[in-house]
Amino acid sequence: MDRLQGSGRPKIARTDENIDQVNDTVLSQEDQPRTHSTVREISRDTGIPKSSVLSASQKESAAEGDVRKS
Repeated sequence: MDRLQGSGRPKIARTDENIDQVNDTVLSQEDQPRTHSTVREISRDTGIPKSSVLSASQKESAAEGDVRKS
């Protein structure tokens, strides 16, 4: 079901620019073993809501095939 233009609240947090910013932050830590930023820290540093940070990072992991099952 497609959303009609002007219906509901616009999704401003999950823009391509914000998703890229989250991915850049996450990927910048890959070459630094035993260090990481939490979702809360990334949210605070970028000004993006925690739920959007988590969603963006999960979508990127799924796109790369790095889905972990608990």
